Amino acid sequence: MPPRLGGALAGTEPLFELPLPTPAERSALARAIAEMEAAGQGPPVATIDLAIGKLALAFPPVKQSEAAATARLALYREALADLPADILAEAVAACIRRCRFFPTVAEIRESARSPLALREWQLGRLRMLAWRHDRESQANMQGDVQ
Repeated sequence: MPPRLGGALAGTEPLFELPLPTPAERSALARAIAEMEAAGQGPPVATIDLAIGKLALAFPPVKQSEAAATARLALYREALADLPADILAEAVAACIRRCRFFPTVAEIRESARSPLALREWQLGRLRMLAWRHDRESQANMQGDVQ
């Protein structure tokens, strides 16, 4: 993110008071949006397995059959597959600090709610800033034509 536009992610300045991006900054803005969108994709199965493995190490073992353990892992994989990898890791760490027993899917997702909302809010601000640049550029080009 260009330093001049750093307030867009931080939210320290009202969005329409941020300086309009230059064409070079608009390119950097497009890259930042693409990176955030890519980070928002669900993690690979191995990442989910690692997160569940950390939880298994952090909490007392649950007595269950091999079939039940396999089914439980499959359920967690399916239920957490839409969370970005970094947010899943953050949610798991929060559950390890907060929960007394192996967390449910709902507890993990609850721990991910605020980081997910923040990411969506930041992505919305970046998209709006890019839209402002595109709108102003188009208006300037139309003014040049007249």
